[in-house]
Amino acid sequence: MVESSPVVADIDVDGNLEILFGDSGTPSDDVESDGPSYLYALRVIGGTPTLAWKYRVDDTLIQSTAAVVDLSGGQYPEIVFATTGTNEANKIIALDCTGAKLWEYPVNARPQTVAASDLDGDGITGEATAIYCGGTIR
Repeated sequence: MVESSPVVADIDVDGNLEILFGDSGTPSDDVESDGPSYLYALRVIGGTPTLAWKYRVDDTLIQSTAAVVDLSGGQYPEIVFATTGTNEANKIIALDCTGAKLWEYPVNARPQTVAASDLDGDGITGEATAIYCGGTIR
């Protein structure tokens, strides 16, 4: 079941857009998933989407819209999204443009979306924040 809004960006800087969205497996209730969830990247060439990659997370939901940002100052942007479920499943995860995990950060609340910005004006987005219904996780 798709629960996140899609985001459209050129994540591999090849001039073609990708569509990123998360699903929540088969939810058994509003907290846990009966199976794996995936963040999908669809590559759109000539108006036709094809699967570029998918990133699997187990026993958790992907309800957040992914943020596509330059966290490292490199050639390609990173993809940052949040997972939610039981306390162990609540994380912010960063992937590279090929869908490989760069890092994950556990949080103590149920994040719903992520936002990122360049707060110090150095041209690199160095801060990512997860938003949940009761406030902000930093």
